[in-house]
Amino acid sequence: MSGRIFLFDCPATPLSHLRPSGEVPLEATLYLTRACNLNCAHCYFDAGRPMLHELSTAEWLSVIDQLWDLGFEVFYFLGGEPLLRPDLPHLLKYAKRLGAYNALSTNGILAERVAPRLAGLIDEVQVSLDGSSPDINDPIRGPGSFKHAVNAVKVFKALGVRVTLSYTVTKLNLNDDFERYVKLAEELGVDAVNFAPAVNFGRAAKNKLAPGVEESRGVLERLLSIKSSVAITFSGFRFALPDLIKAAEEARRIANSLYRSCPAGVYRLVVFPNGDVYGCELLTAYRAGNVRRRRVRDMWEEGLKPLRSMTIPKLCSYCPIVDICQGGCPARRYAELGRLDAPDPLCTLAVNRSFDKYLYTPKR
Repeated sequence: MSGRIFLFDCPATPLSHLRPSGEVPLEATLYLTRACNLNCAHCYFDAGRPMLHELSTAEWLSVIDQLWDLGFEVFYFLGGEPLLRPDLPHLLKYAKRLGAYNALSTNGILAERVAPRLAGLIDEVQVSLDGSSPDINDPIRGPGSFKHAVNAVKVFKALGVRVTLSYTVTKLNLNDDFERYVKLAEELGVDAVNFAPAVNFGRAAKNKLAPGVEESRGVLERLLSIKSSVAITFSGFRFALPDLIKAAEEARRIANSLYRSCPAGVYRLVVFPNGDVYGCELLTAYRAGNVRRRRVRDMWEEGLKPLRSMTIPKLCSYCPIVDICQGGCPARRYAELGRLDAPDPLCTLAVNRSFDKYLYTPKR
């Protein structure tokens, strides 16, 4: 593979805003609505109908103001489908006037109609496309969604916006022609492609679509063999790497930020459509409060403290890459094991005790 490769365990964050030094700015993920015009089989947010009591335009503007005052520089607008919000251009314009980096995730269905109103207001658009052809993508995302996504890429590229493709790997597209997909990405002229395995939340859990470690490993091996001129990011594939120890050591040498551990509550904050605040949209057991009742500053500084003070699972403390991994994904640990003091269930090093040969005695 000739394109630039990023390995990152959190599937929720765009990487393009990383500083050349590896410095990571504070970023806020704003779920503007749960309404969606698709019904994707693997949606972790279970999007479709709007959430009860979604925030108004004025309330979202207040949230953006408070976040900016706290030092948040990156705003990632999601849904549902964010293009369904009539006030999206207004919200983007407001954030852009402050000086924010605006990123947007969309299925592309409304791109032709809405995109012209977003010109000059967005820095990056991520378009979801989960197959190299309609035959693979559309059964997962919905009839016609492949065509709409491809068209959306062209529409946003014409506006001069940085465009990336997002591919969620599920049990329904494990055998896709990934080389054909990457070639399509090159032909469309996208700036990057992100591959991430589905996570066991929402409809992905209900439909049992999340791939296992071995399935993810097979996909990753195929992807790594593809020659590409497009930058490719792998989010959530950490434990599928053939040599996790070697990869971690290389990542540590280059820049920890390319392989960093959970960002929840550290440099990332999430606001749901109804104003609930979390460090991570998947770790909803740790709710910091609601913007209608608490200041964002108070929730950031006090409400998310538990996420910043999570202890590393005891078994993991003996692992040589604990400084980078720190026990893996807390949301996955909590969702599948009901606890945070256990190693990530996808970690083969911990599950198989295959890091025994690397064990060391912690300094007292």
